[in-house]
Amino acid sequence: LRAAWVATVYNLDWPSRSTLTVAQQQAEAIRICEQAQALGLNALVVQVRPSADALYASSLEPWSAYLTGTSGKAPSPAYDPLSFWVDEAHKRGLLLHAWFNPYRVALPGTAAAMAPGHISKRRPDLVRT
Repeated sequence: LRAAWVATVYNLDWPSRSTLTVAQQQAEAIRICEQAQALGLNALVVQVRPSADALYASSLEPWSAYLTGTSGKAPSPAYDPLSFWVDEAHKRGLLLHAWFNPYRVALPGTAAAMAPGHISKRRPDLVRT
């Protein structure tokens, strides 16, 4: 396995800012896939659930604020970023692994801004510092 991690938390790798348009998000994803291919990698590990939220269409978790700037706000125009990543990676012969953070609910100071459907709002009794 020759892979690279693509972190979404804090907008570290992708998307580089939560204010990007869908077209800009997609262009960044394509650039990352092309760079991975040029480096001879065969896989990408993309963080799709950074803080009990989702960078994919989910009925269980709200959209990530790292994607749109607001927890619970879907990208517009609508698209499924994970599906987009899978398609673009596969076009370049790359495997795509979805990286889930199963335990982190929120980073310090961010829980108050989470969407009403976020676990920190629905079940605060389950959240521990």
